[in-house]
Amino acid sequence: MRMLASLVAALAALITLVAAAQTPPMRAFGTVTVDGRAAPAGTVVEAYVNGTLCGEGQVRRVSDEIPLGFVVDVRSAGQTPGCGIDGDNVIFKVGGVQAAESAAYATGTFLRLNLTATGQTATPPPGPTPPPFTTATASPAATPTPAAGSPTAAVSPTATATASPAASPAASPAATPSPGASPAPTATPPAFTASPAPPTSGEGDGGDGGGSGAAIAAVVAVVLLAGAGAGGYLFYRRRAGG
Repeated sequence: MRMLASLVAALAALITLVAAAQTPPMRAFGTVTVDGRAAPAGTVVEAYVNGTLCGEGQVRRVSDEIPLGFVVDVRSAGQTPGCGIDGDNVIFKVGGVQAAESAAYATGTFLRLNLTATGQTATPPPGPTPPPFTTATASPAATPTPAAGSPTAAVSPTATATASPAASPAASPAATPSPGASPAPTATPPAFTASPAPPTSGEGDGGDGGGSGAAIAAVVAVVLLAGAGAGGYLFYRRRAGG
């Protein structure tokens, strides 16, 4: 029974510790004046709870509304033992001088608080002017550069090689006739004609030679017929007289 009670108590303490570790801080911000004048950039602003330093920052540009001011995240008791628990009094120091204003701690809240201090404050530490609050909280991690000759050297994303597609053979289009050009004439085979018979021997090239030959032949035929007729008539008379 005692062992069970011890386990329950240990578990409760663990839950309390985890819950405390997850508690967010309280953020305080505002203007800072020393002896009625704006504190110079770089002046240190600290936040204390019960004598424990629970947060600090520098005077810098905060926003358009607060051209020169402070932003301090006051840590909770879950983040740093002895720091803020709801209701604790938080005091602020400007350049080591306690400000006239203080605030009650409230977990995870944003508190606008304009600080005023009187007296000789510490001179801001030497160095460049602190950058504006918005840019100071967002510092990206540097990307490691691979050593020369490393087999795992990263390829630059801006130099990604793209394979050029192979040139596809373009079919040459058929030649289109020009709109104003006349079509080429098509060769038409000549019609078949019978060759004339060669001229018979004795015929001349001219029309007179052909006509003369025919007339001579007709005369010869008439003479032969006449001779044959005359011979037959004489033969008949001789026979009748005898």
